[in-house]
Amino acid sequence: MLSVAYGYALFHRCLLCEVNDATVMFHPCEHTVTCNDCCLKIERKTCPECRQVIAEKSGFESIKLEVKHLNRVSMMLGNQWQQVGIELGLKQIELDIIKADHPCDTIGQSFQMLKKWFKKCKTNERTFKTLRDAFELFHCYDALKCLDSVNV
Repeated sequence: MLSVAYGYALFHRCLLCEVNDATVMFHPCEHTVTCNDCCLKIERKTCPECRQVIAEKSGFESIKLEVKHLNRVSMMLGNQWQQVGIELGLKQIELDIIKADHPCDTIGQSFQMLKKWFKKCKTNERTFKTLRDAFELFHCYDALKCLDSVNV
């Protein structure tokens, strides 16, 4: 692993791209070995360093998630918006109402679903990580990339 010294702190380079600083921590092993970009691209469910199964990732939340972030992300969900909504805890009837209120408008449906989730969920669940987990589950890679770009 490449390391770079900045002042007194020692930052490690991403194990995969070797360009960006490693900022994502894998749990439970607590290795910080990838950058945000590479973390979104890897499909394996094990730590690249120790091969332990990844239960959770941290290091993404640099800013607080707000409704304004949902607009850009909603443009990238496509037809997966309903599955993501169910994963985020919305009921099918809520999704059906959104679909009826915004016919033939997938982006509008996606935004309304994300907005409903945002307003409905507990503050501690209203995070980039919660969205990221739902997007990863349904392979919404464009939405993941967009989410990462607004979380700068």
